[in-house]
Amino acid sequence: MAFLGRSSPKIRIGSSLTLGQTLLPVYLTCLKRDILEIESGNLDFAIVEGNVKSNYVNCVKLDSDKLVAVCSVLFKAPESITILELSTYPLLLREIGSASRDLFEHQLSLHGVSVNPIMESASNHVLVKNAEVGLGITILPNYLVKDAINNGSLREVLILDCEMTRDHFLICHKNKKSNSYQ
Repeated sequence: MAFLGRSSPKIRIGSSLTLGQTLLPVYLTCLKRDILEIESGNLDFAIVEGNVKSNYVNCVKLDSDKLVAVCSVLFKAPESITILELSTYPLLLREIGSASRDLFEHQLSLHGVSVNPIMESASNHVLVKNAEVGLGITILPNYLVKDAINNGSLREVLILDCEMTRDHFLICHKNKKSNSYQ
């Protein structure tokens, strides 16, 4: 296939797990108007959330999101809570090193609080399902749980004394030679 008289352009995209499950499909739908093939391998750019700590990449902010605490509508927790009070409940958290977990751990440390989650997972879906059946409270991006909140399988527990927002970035290597499609 040709695109504007050229061979099909190929770019390699990476993303964090959360953005790959939620926002990347939206971004790719927009990209597909101009880009015919995306293949895995070495990356031309990546879409990530949270702080990017590298002197070797250029970053462009795309969007931002907010982490929220959610639980089953039947789970015994108040509508609003402090982060210290939250730490006393059974918590279902992302794995250590994920952007969501890092942001939550940062907020905990700012308040001098530590937690022992009853479950850790790399899967947002697993955490949502376990929260829906009433095993505890999970901390996830709002855009991941908004449908479950709207359909009544989860409810938000407002954390009164912390705000957990983060940015999404498009990143690429500073020294990588780009093609005309990038």
